[in-house]
Amino acid sequence: MYSKLEKRRQRKQKHKQKHMTQPTSYVPHKIASVYPPLKGSEYTALRVSIRTHGLFNPVTLYEGKILDGTNRYRACLDEGIAPTFRDLPEGVDPVDFVISQNDTRRHLTREQLVLIGARLATLRRGGDRKDGYKASTESEKSTDAVAAKLKVSKSGIKRAQKVIAKGTPKVQEALESSELKVHQAEVISRLPKGQQDAVLDAVRSDRKNRKAGREALKAAKKGGLKVEAPKPDLEVTWGVFLPRFVELLDGFKAFKVASERSEIRHRITECLTFRGFVPVTGGAN
Repeated sequence: MYSKLEKRRQRKQKHKQKHMTQPTSYVPHKIASVYPPLKGSEYTALRVSIRTHGLFNPVTLYEGKILDGTNRYRACLDEGIAPTFRDLPEGVDPVDFVISQNDTRRHLTREQLVLIGARLATLRRGGDRKDGYKASTESEKSTDAVAAKLKVSKSGIKRAQKVIAKGTPKVQEALESSELKVHQAEVISRLPKGQQDAVLDAVRSDRKNRKAGREALKAAKKGGLKVEAPKPDLEVTWGVFLPRFVELLDGFKAFKVASERSEIRHRITECLTFRGFVPVTGGAN
């Protein structure tokens, strides 16, 4: 049952929603969409802040769409509070503005940053001209400049671009949530799409089993038992094996050592076959 205070707050919220004068049909700009939305406790905290103190930082508009403040805008609507707006000042680069605003407010992981960089680099190449981007916005800065702004490596951005281009939605989500490192996601995205999700499930299963083993070992030691840590198996888990395999293969390719490449290719074929996957044809050799 709701308390009287809660019922009063809900009536007040419905009244605000009914009498809101600001338009509620704004959609995020493509530049703003490169950043992941707030979820869970972070979004709940934002709603509580806006409910208690109001909206301090207005939503910034560019080309009639939300450039910065998509989470604040959504929270205002959910709380029945009319958001305030401002236009992007003339002469300000929209991409630089979005990066600077999010850099000071959000705590993003390296995996999220390289994925953001990959999306921004694609926009700057002009890949979305049909959506109305201005030429000045599309071509001012290269991948190097985006990497420098986000404080990530150019190679990381290029790997994330491969994940966007070839990875399944689940693999991309695993990268964005930092469940996978960028090099792991890029390696899995090299597999045929029909196999990528199964490999991702195998990685998750391996991690779960390793965690359970560590906890059991810790509990045994705590109980006074003398237990030796198990020696690593020759079959390395998927989360470690796949990235290391490709790194080794790329290294041998650089030195053109055909015999070593052939041996490694033979071993990965055996492992894939044992796991029930069809080995990848082509690629590095």
